[in-house]
Amino acid sequence: ALREAAMPPFQKKNGGIATLEAREKEYIRWVLNEVGGNQTAAAQTLGINRSSLWRKLKAYRDENE
Repeated sequence: ALREAAMPPFQKKNGGIATLEAREKEYIRWVLNEVGGNQTAAAQTLGINRSSLWRKLKAYRDENE
């Protein structure tokens, strides 16, 4: 039954398969956008505490430097 379930587009544009970390990053950014950048609301929506969200966002920023 699981194979029959419709799968969201998990492939990258280059045809590879996105990692869980990459998907998590995309989802967190999407949630933040949906709540207008409110980190407290985003953390509540994600089911994590605000400090965990802050650490994830800091790690994403550090990756880009």
